[in-house]
Amino acid sequence: MNQRSKRHHEVPKWLLKTFCVGGSKSLWVGFCSERKVAKRHIKKVHYRHDGNTRTDYLPDGSGGFKRVKSDRDEQILAKFDDQASNATKELLRWARRHHRTGEAPFHLPEAVVNPCKSTIVTQARRTHKSQDTIGLTAGFEGVWWDSAYIRAKEEGFQLGPREELARDPRFQALISDAKQNQRANFASGDHPILQDKETRFLLDTGLGVGVLPQSGPRLVVGDRGITDLEQSGKVVSYLPLAPDVVIYLTARPGSVTFVSLCETFAEVHNRCTTKVSLRIAGVSKREIAALLEARDGR
Repeated sequence: MNQRSKRHHEVPKWLLKTFCVGGSKSLWVGFCSERKVAKRHIKKVHYRHDGNTRTDYLPDGSGGFKRVKSDRDEQILAKFDDQASNATKELLRWARRHHRTGEAPFHLPEAVVNPCKSTIVTQARRTHKSQDTIGLTAGFEGVWWDSAYIRAKEEGFQLGPREELARDPRFQALISDAKQNQRANFASGDHPILQDKETRFLLDTGLGVGVLPQSGPRLVVGDRGITDLEQSGKVVSYLPLAPDVVIYLTARPGSVTFVSLCETFAEVHNRCTTKVSLRIAGVSKREIAALLEARDGR
C-alpha cells in the first residue's frame, strides 16, 4: 500500500531545481520577516504540510462514516508536473539558444507550448496565497450552512439551531474538511467546469518567453511562483522558469513571442516578488540579502 504524501510543494520541485546552486539540490532562501538568508534543500522550500490533502467521509459498515484522508489531488498535480517538467526543459534549451544565436525563424511545437501555457495557469491556482487572493473560500462557512439546511429540509430532517450546532466540534471538523477539499480540488483543477473554462481561456492566449542577459541580476522565485507586474496599464503574470527565463501569457492566440529582457526587468520583478512573499529563493545569496534589505528600506 502506497503511503500518502504529506509534503506538498506549492512551487513544484522541478521548477525549484532550476534555481539550485551549482548543480546541487539546494538553493538560497530569503526569509522576509526574519531578514535571514540560508541554504535549503528543495524538499524544504515553498511547500505546505498537507497542502492538497483531502478528507472524504466513507461508510464504516455500521451505519456511520469514517474520515479518510487522501492525496488524490496531489497525485493529479504530480502527473501534470511530470509533463510540465519535460516541456519546460525543451523550452529553456530553445530560449537560451535563440537568445544566444538569434536564430530565425524559430518554432516550438504545440507539445511544448501548450504544457507551458497550462503551467502558468496551474501555478496561479495551486498556492493557498493565490486562492485567498481571488477569494476562493471567502464566505465558505455561510454557504456550507445554507446548503446543509436546504438538504435537511429536503430530507425532512430537523437540524436544530445553527448557533448551537456551530459550536459542535463534529460540525467544525466537517466545515474545515469541506473547505480544505475545495482548496485541494481547485489546486488540481479536477473539475469539469474549471477544466472547460481553462481550456477555452488558453485557446485565446499565446505564450511569451523572456530571457535575461548573461550578466546582471538573476531572477528569484517567491512562494506564489507567479509574480504580477503592472505594465502599460495592465497586469502581466510572470512565471520564472529559471534564474534567466520567464514565461507569461499574451493576447495573441497560437503565437510564441520571444523577448530579450534588460537587467532592469529582473530588478523590478525581484523587488515585487520580495514585497508580496514570505520567502524567496534563488541562486545568489548576495542578491537575496540585498532584496531583503531593500524590502525593509534599509
